[in-house]
Amino acid sequence: MSASASSVASSPVTCAPPRSAYRAAIFDLDGVLVDTAAFHYRAWRQLAQELGFDFPESANEALKGVSRLESLEILLRHGGRTASAAEKTAMAERKNRWYQALLGELVPESALPGARACLAELHRRGVKVALGSSSRNAAFVLERLDIAHLFDAVIDGTCISASKPDPEVFLLGARALGVAPADCVVFEDAAAGILAAKRAGMYAVGIGHAAGLDGADVVVPGLAQFSMNDLFQPAPAVRVPNIDFAAEPFHLTPEDLDWVRSTHAAMSIDEKIGQLFCLVVREDETEASLDRMFELLKPGGLMLRPRKGEVAQRLHRHLQSRSSIPLLLAANLEQGGIGIADDGTRFSAPLGVAATDDEEHAYRLGLVCGREGRAVGCNWAFAPVADIDFTCQNPITNIRTFGSDPTRVARMVRAVLRGLHEGGLAASVKHWPGDGVDARDQHLHATVNNLPVEEWDRTYGEVYRAAIEAGAATIMAAHIALPAYSRHFSPGLTDAQILPSTLSPELNRHLLRGQLGFNGVIVTDATNMVGMTTSMPRRRAVPTAIEIGCDMFLFTVDLKEDLAFMREGLRDGLLSDARLDEAVLRILALKASLGLHRQQRDGTLVPPPEALSVLRCAEHERWARECADRAVTLVKDTQNLLPISPVRHRRVLIHVLGDKGGYLDNGGGNASRLIELLRAAGCVVEVFDPGAPANAALRSSAAMRASHDLVIYFASLKTASNQTVVRLNWGLRLAFDAPRYVTEVPTLFISIDNPYHLQDVPQVKTFINGYTSNSYVVEAIVEKLFGRSRFTGISPIDPFCGYWDAKL
Repeated sequence: MSASASSVASSPVTCAPPRSAYRAAIFDLDGVLVDTAAFHYRAWRQLAQELGFDFPESANEALKGVSRLESLEILLRHGGRTASAAEKTAMAERKNRWYQALLGELVPESALPGARACLAELHRRGVKVALGSSSRNAAFVLERLDIAHLFDAVIDGTCISASKPDPEVFLLGARALGVAPADCVVFEDAAAGILAAKRAGMYAVGIGHAAGLDGADVVVPGLAQFSMNDLFQPAPAVRVPNIDFAAEPFHLTPEDLDWVRSTHAAMSIDEKIGQLFCLVVREDETEASLDRMFELLKPGGLMLRPRKGEVAQRLHRHLQSRSSIPLLLAANLEQGGIGIADDGTRFSAPLGVAATDDEEHAYRLGLVCGREGRAVGCNWAFAPVADIDFTCQNPITNIRTFGSDPTRVARMVRAVLRGLHEGGLAASVKHWPGDGVDARDQHLHATVNNLPVEEWDRTYGEVYRAAIEAGAATIMAAHIALPAYSRHFSPGLTDAQILPSTLSPELNRHLLRGQLGFNGVIVTDATNMVGMTTSMPRRRAVPTAIEIGCDMFLFTVDLKEDLAFMREGLRDGLLSDARLDEAVLRILALKASLGLHRQQRDGTLVPPPEALSVLRCAEHERWARECADRAVTLVKDTQNLLPISPVRHRRVLIHVLGDKGGYLDNGGGNASRLIELLRAAGCVVEVFDPGAPANAALRSSAAMRASHDLVIYFASLKTASNQTVVRLNWGLRLAFDAPRYVTEVPTLFISIDNPYHLQDVPQVKTFINGYTSNSYVVEAIVEKLFGRSRFTGISPIDPFCGYWDAKL
């Protein structure tokens, strides 16, 4: 027993008056944060049975809160056994090995209700937290529960010389936290622990039933029922932080900072308001029409839709020449240079990169986007997508994500950011606070991320922490609500008061800036989406988006009107001068961090025409082929069809679904490449024509077997904004063109976009996902169909959509 513990070991037990200024919390482990009593009991009973007697569960209560050796003594007395000191040590070690093996069954969800939330809330309130447990396995248990990081100190059985009711464990906890015992609250579920806490002079919260916790100052059934407002100060209001220009993501030099401050000081109110806007340049815009836009305002940035690289570069050069403050020039660079230049590289959809499970391909994706975007004059990528594809029904996330595993998503996002940064672009991670939980489209209405706080922290929270640590310069706030966190920071909110992140102070000021410490620029997602336009009257929404923490306003409904709304908001107090200045300073700092002020001075804001040679260059095409080869995934082949042979499968019938190009597709025509390669391999290919009279009725089984050796369904159906679902729809009545002959003729299905088609064709026995509609993927698939290369892709989502029959 330590001297400090000894001095209070016999002190009287008194109930302390509650107060709301305790500075520290010390938690017991078993029965408070987790219930491992069953594991202890199973291990002790195994030992008892080994010694020749039974140990009933009712006897286990006597072991709560006492050390391992003391527990062994109780067990031996119960069985009427004696043992030498050496034998006791060996027994205790055997029991502990069995117990540790059982602890391997623990998962984060094993934490008792309210435990993680209580720990997180204490941290938000600035309360120091320690563990005070006699268990020697406490650290292992905390790691299994994934809550070790929530403790400032851990005092366990490896640190103490006396077990409860001796107060040593709690006194050591107070010492480790640097607080006086009288400033500590102990959470205990055992009478011995309550007595130890009171002997230490601490406030004791009993967890469990009052009848067994005499001496506790207050008793609650569990942490989920504990209200900390009576004992701890509320979390301080999150103040808008000062901008740290020297820190991530800016890293400004004194010279850079001088430019930021001098530029800001020289700006008029209208010029400051102009910097808030990032406008879209439509496909039909010309230099003359863009000049008229500059007569209305001097924007902070613009985004071009894809067009020929030389045209994009020319427009970018003209735009920079019209602005005295260099512009942020953005593009949706998610899959490669194709996001800004029609003649750029379509490297891979993010989901295809995720299927390689190799960060090198994610890095290359970012580097290709950075190099090719920079070549045409971009300096800002609206990428990477940090969403998590938790539902197969979401019409937006899908192949735009790095899958459904938050850990993989975080790894891939980090790697893409590294590539983008090396390519010279700032990145905008999207879509804050996270799409992929809701099955709806935020373009059509505000959607909802309905994860609880703890689950969001473990999933999207970890992804955004990784992105921030990797130096993400900007984060795109989406028209997505996160009710759990909105209510966490503002408990009194009604359902109607919960807003999407583009209009939510809780999500931007408190969560993103305050809790996650993001120091960069927050940009709204497109404000012409229905999710923004219907959340509140636009007159309020335009200035409110900036006031609640967004720094840039993406796109407009009507430029003149939105500009007027922003000015009115500043005049009427909906937008404060302080927020306007903070937003503009962050925007200027972002531009300085990219060196745009120096590039403007040197005439290098837009590269020369010869820089376009990097578009779809040999190295980028080689990388794209390597990624495709690694990504293509054999989801199932339960009929053992593969590899196919031009001898056994000479007569091939192909059904083409989609592959038409058009909006957001940039082409199509991949089916023709597949057909070309199959014919080159020696197959005779017939393309199913739903309009042919012969296909207006069902064929007999015999006719199908007589005319075809293999049926291939080839789907290139992209998910895209403003369409609520992408599912397989059949062209003929009664779905005559659906896969109905799978038991008559070998049938395989190839999808090079949406990976979830098995939900509509579960009967197909061979299914391949390619994830990206480019020729590299088609060529890789054909190589694998004929056995010339192996399938190595790992499905980053559940391609069976939760249906057991889709696996057959």
